[in-house]
Amino acid sequence: MKKLLFSHEKLKEISKDFGVNAIGAVEAKLLDSSLFKKWQELGGAADLEYLKRDASFFTNPFNLLEEARSIILFLFFYEDSSYKLLDCPSGFGRVARFAYGKNYHKVIKKHLVNIANKIGEELRKENLEEDVKYRVFVDAVPISERVFAKEAGLGFLGNSSMLVNPDFGTYFFIGEIVTNLEITDVPKNEEFKHDCNICNSCQKACVNKVKEKGFFDVNRCTSYLTIEKKGIIKKDDWHLLGNWIFGCDFCQTSCPFNKKGKSVSKKLELGTSVTENGLIDLKDLLEINDDDEFLKRYNGTSFMRAKRENIIRNSLIVIANQFHDKMWKNGTKIENNYLLDIIKNIGDNDKSEVIRYTAREVLDYLKGI
Repeated sequence: MKKLLFSHEKLKEISKDFGVNAIGAVEAKLLDSSLFKKWQELGGAADLEYLKRDASFFTNPFNLLEEARSIILFLFFYEDSSYKLLDCPSGFGRVARFAYGKNYHKVIKKHLVNIANKIGEELRKENLEEDVKYRVFVDAVPISERVFAKEAGLGFLGNSSMLVNPDFGTYFFIGEIVTNLEITDVPKNEEFKHDCNICNSCQKACVNKVKEKGFFDVNRCTSYLTIEKKGIIKKDDWHLLGNWIFGCDFCQTSCPFNKKGKSVSKKLELGTSVTENGLIDLKDLLEINDDDEFLKRYNGTSFMRAKRENIIRNSLIVIANQFHDKMWKNGTKIENNYLLDIIKNIGDNDKSEVIRYTAREVLDYLKGI
């Protein structure tokens, strides 16, 4: 079979019109799955069933495309060193920077499809378009994209378990095209001289100590608890949320590579339909009475990943945390607080059993402070 070739330089030229900040490519190959398997055996995947599948499933790109020859990786920056966390006042919750606006999965996937179509147009000139096969992915399939991105020269794996680009930090999304094309003229990627070395800033900043056991324990990660964790969060774990209702940025804002990174002239445009500054009024959230109202307000945003049940559950827990930490200027008495009647009503009438239970638990807890 004739090799289907496409140059790396041409890829860069095509990609620059679609929000791409950096690009790399590697040969499609099997990765060593032993470390991932060990992490699974240690219980690192919590109750995320998709992460409990056979470890080889995450390290074999041929599961995604049998004819795969290359993996093209793209970095889309959504922020840079200018990002700072604002103080969180009582009555507000925090939202991670990546989730201020539109759902990045949909935005980036559209860009990747457009790039793939442009590649097809180029190959049509050689009557090869119909022979090209590809699949596009954005943080949504079982593949070790950070490892492949590292091999493509886009960064190194940091102590935070994130891919760190030495010039720009970690405020980016990774997208990939798995294809039967062979990418030519790929620059030789030398191992970065940079690494985290003895720096432990991210782990010090993580109040939940997600790597205290020597591996990344998803069970203690605020992002997991606020977004992916379904059902009831045990009262003993409420403190793990702090003021966060969706995601967490502590490990990123503490990273020296983010603090000193270069500014990004072109950021992925996601808008601010959820929040403009990372803070959101908890009262406004608690007054969303049903899924239809939630959908009307947040359709097309990353909040839809967590759905109303998680967002309201998290908001109630954050209120409890703020009373515990005595953040309210007028004292800690819940009887005098404007949220009391709202929480009572939710505990009595919400359609979600998880939300009703959490509201009643929060109310009992606050009355006991």
